[in-house]
Amino acid sequence: MGILDGFNDNNGQNPFGLFPDIANYRIYLLLKGGEANEIRAQMDEYDKICSNETPFLAEMYKVDGTPWTYFVLTLRTDVAEPYPVWSYFNILLWMSEKVDLTLAYACPKQQGYLPIVACCEENNLSRDSCVGIANGRNFRAVMPDWEVLWGENVPVEFDYLGYICETYGIDVSQL
Repeated sequence: MGILDGFNDNNGQNPFGLFPDIANYRIYLLLKGGEANEIRAQMDEYDKICSNETPFLAEMYKVDGTPWTYFVLTLRTDVAEPYPVWSYFNILLWMSEKVDLTLAYACPKQQGYLPIVACCEENNLSRDSCVGIANGRNFRAVMPDWEVLWGENVPVEFDYLGYICETYGIDVSQL
């Protein structure tokens, strides 16, 4: 069983309440492949469609010498979004339309928080779900159903940066 396998129900808990407050994070969306103008146009389209709802401002950067582009997402102060992490994952899935691979990585700004990592669920052909790790537990989030299934705790010593580098071939510590 892999690190992102094995999910169960929420035991009556609010599934969103189990995610950390992403205001305490530096929030990145990494995209592998695709043309920079198409990637920017895809994000602009998302912003246009969700202009009153999206809690993020997005700045795009290119990782020199690699096929990776990334966005730094900044929480807007004028949007009352109860679960901005949900919008974060929705953007992850939206942007997957124009690139080979998308990866959400949120790095804690303060001690006591763990990184958040998520990617599109590869075996879901409708591309409406993502899997990842948040608050030290693996999860599966299904967008149209607003459903979050939580799995097991990952080991305390889990190497998030090493996992991302080994699995996706990018060193996020350089962002």
